[in-house]
Amino acid sequence: MQRETEYAVLTPGSYESSDRRYPVLYLLHGLFGSYKNWVELTNIEEFACDLDLIIVMPDGSDGWYSDSETIPANRYESFFLKDLLPEVEKRYRVITAKEGRAIAGLSMGGYGAFKFAVRNPWAFALAASFSGAFDATDRSEEEPGSDWDTLKPSILQAFGAQGSSARAHNDLYKLVQSLKVEEVKQLPYFYFDCGLSDGFIEANLRLKRLFDSVGVAHEFAGIAGGHDWDYWGSRLPGLLKQTSERLARPT
Repeated sequence: MQRETEYAVLTPGSYESSDRRYPVLYLLHGLFGSYKNWVELTNIEEFACDLDLIIVMPDGSDGWYSDSETIPANRYESFFLKDLLPEVEKRYRVITAKEGRAIAGLSMGGYGAFKFAVRNPWAFALAASFSGAFDATDRSEEEPGSDWDTLKPSILQAFGAQGSSARAHNDLYKLVQSLKVEEVKQLPYFYFDCGLSDGFIEANLRLKRLFDSVGVAHEFAGIAGGHDWDYWGSRLPGLLKQTSERLARPT
């Protein structure tokens, strides 16, 4: 991306005193957020302290975890797959097989997590999302959806105008619809939930219906709550528990 970027890492308490390799969760932030959000706005350190799990929290700025249509240097998808994953696997003792990797995120990060998992089924055993902004590539002046004035600058910067090639390339629903039967079988397990008062609830229900129709293994829950850190913080312990249960044990 022609510049340095930052990420945070939580290692388990046993990391320094062992030579084992650990499963890893890549945890993505939302729009207007940063790599510091999960540590500063939730009790993630407390929740994760007894888990044999490395947690990596990269900075995605407001780039929708995509290679930008309008700013050539904003290559957030390429950065994640070609720079960050190899960097983490070089610097930390993580399990490098699919069985040892999970990816999750909130809002914009939920969209990014699911897009990465669908496009790279070899990479992750679990993908999870809170309040996923799955319909970002559909948003435009003609079809603004909820909170368009807030989302508009970042969406236009990442995906360009309606009808752009970047919108088609990053459309999560189209990516799922294009999967062949054998490709569906290779996908990770998907978990996602969304607050019933959240503006993205319909986008989540739409994805659930699509997953049902093509046979993607998943679990979805609509839960009382909105689009805020009270909701995301309350959902985090369950995500960490499920991640620990589904990924390979340290080796």
